[in-house]
Amino acid sequence: MEMNPFKPLVQFCEDLYEKKITTRFSINKISLKLSLAKLNS
Repeated sequence: MEMNPFKPLVQFCEDLYEKKITTRFSINKISLKLSLAKLNS
């Protein structure tokens, strides 16, 4: 096992990035639903 001081930091950043992407994806889905609802009404 190598001792890399940046390993936890990189892991943390990757987790953060993943969360950001999934959040953005769900926001896009919600806004898509809202715009569809506006078109249909």
